[in-house]
Amino acid sequence: MVEMSAAPSGGRSPSGDKTEEGWARYIELHHDFPFADGDAIYASSLNLPYNQSNSDIPRMTTEQVDAWLQYRANYKKIIA
Repeated sequence: MVEMSAAPSGGRSPSGDKTEEGWARYIELHHDFPFADGDAIYASSLNLPYNQSNSDIPRMTTEQVDAWLQYRANYKKIIA
């Protein structure tokens, strides 16, 4: 076992909702998907009650996506 003085940190994570962006990209690739967007999934009565919500979450901008990808790549280097 190796003792660590502090857990590695990638710094402050960028803004943007990765889940909403992920659903949007998935739905764009699957034209027969029964929901229009991630918000419709969260609001659906088919969703478990404790996961249901009614919110209007915007998609990430290109800059936010790029910042998340860079953050993830940097974090992987730190962990390695």
